[in-house]
Amino acid sequence: MVSLLVVFHVFGFLSSVHAVMTNRTAQGAIAWGVSLNTFPYLAVPLYWVFGRNQFEGYHESWKEHQKEIAALVAQVRTALEPFNIPVVERLPHYQALKKLAHTSFLRGNDVELLVDGKATFDSKRSSASGSPPRTSSRMRPSWRHSVLQRCGGSTSG
Repeated sequence: MVSLLVVFHVFGFLSSVHAVMTNRTAQGAIAWGVSLNTFPYLAVPLYWVFGRNQFEGYHESWKEHQKEIAALVAQVRTALEPFNIPVVERLPHYQALKKLAHTSFLRGNDVELLVDGKATFDSKRSSASGSPPRTSSRMRPSWRHSVLQRCGGSTSG
């Protein structure tokens, strides 16, 4: 009986070292480390069933998808180049915003201030039903059509 208790505590200690060295988050490492050393009889079997890192290959998979996303971002940025607004050098705030956004300012955008709830819900309903919003017509299908056509996407809808 004593040897079984010692075995569980040794496995609890070794498992807690494994958890601290391989866990994805600091909170998870601390939680597993404390529980594996405090309650090894319950925590050791639970850790080896649920606690091990089951995301092997996750980072490599993420890197592969990042390459695809970067290619799509480059394609969209190229398609949006005709809509870029040149930023005036003497306005440092615009330069800072451009650097923070990692993109240029684009023509054809507008904003409608919705002051009360009725205007907000009316605007949401009109956009959900597919009817054009109550804004100016500068950013309408001609803009969408030309950008999507350059990106190779569908222009319907």
